[in-house]
Amino acid sequence: MQTWKEAISLTLPTEAHLIQGYLASEGIESILKDELTTQVNNFYSNALGGVKVMVSEDDYESALQILEKGGYLHPEKPQKVEVVLRTNATNTKQCPFCHSENIGKKKSPDVLMLIISVLFGPIIPIFRRSNKCFDCGKEWVYKTQK
Repeated sequence: MQTWKEAISLTLPTEAHLIQGYLASEGIESILKDELTTQVNNFYSNALGGVKVMVSEDDYESALQILEKGGYLHPEKPQKVEVVLRTNATNTKQCPFCHSENIGKKKSPDVLMLIISVLFGPIIPIFRRSNKCFDCGKEWVYKTQK
């Protein structure tokens, strides 16, 4: 009897089918768990822990390496927000690290402002804004130079 281990969990069944096809192209057999339940009601996906892509124990390590190579798994490391000095010559439409224009704003809740907002009502913004580059993955905030 073959035993199965969870390689990755996803929210949508369509994403799980894409990964199952990707693993099959690399020669790894996989099955989907909780796929039909999430197709019946998408809101059950979070309650069940998503659609799980299961691989055999023998193929587990190679499946994780293949998924990491394909960009589906990312190592869990905390992202540090860098502080970049802003001058008149700073181009804010580019990433200061890789100079890519594929950047966006990221809003993350500030814990102190969240506590103050709960105590005093919704008069104070609770989000801290930072910039994120989608190519190199760095986050930064601008600090004006005086």
